[in-house]
Amino acid sequence: MKKNLLISIFLLFLTFINKTAIAENNKQLPPEIIAKITNLINKEIKSSGNIGVSVAIADKDSVLWAKGFSYNTSPKKIPATSDTVYEIGSISKLFTDMAILQLQEKGAINIDDPVYKYLPELKIKNDFNSQTIITPKNIMTHHAGLPTDI
Repeated sequence: MKKNLLISIFLLFLTFINKTAIAENNKQLPPEIIAKITNLINKEIKSSGNIGVSVAIADKDSVLWAKGFSYNTSPKKIPATSDTVYEIGSISKLFTDMAILQLQEKGAINIDDPVYKYLPELKIKNDFNSQTIITPKNIMTHHAGLPTDI
């Protein structure tokens, strides 16, 4: 999904939704807001060529609204729902990096140390005959020069 769609949905949500509106509707989004969000998502899917998307808006522990749009990523054109499961792609790297930075905050690791300090069994063949030391920071920022076939 394009970044501008996510930003648009977020800004629309901030613009039109407030705690009072949610409380007055028993923790549900007002129908006019749902219509605006639905229109925005459908328009973006059509113009961008995105296959489909599932969207959920939550407040603390309650789902205020959830819906699937268009089709999942399968070639079988299965309609997307609020329960559609998509491939995670590269988003898991963000969670891994966050955990590593939390370990650094606790003093358990230093992301500027050689990665071999923490994973001595890791042996990476360097195709460039470089003596560059690979650090967790290099890996996290995609600057380690790691071969793509490992």
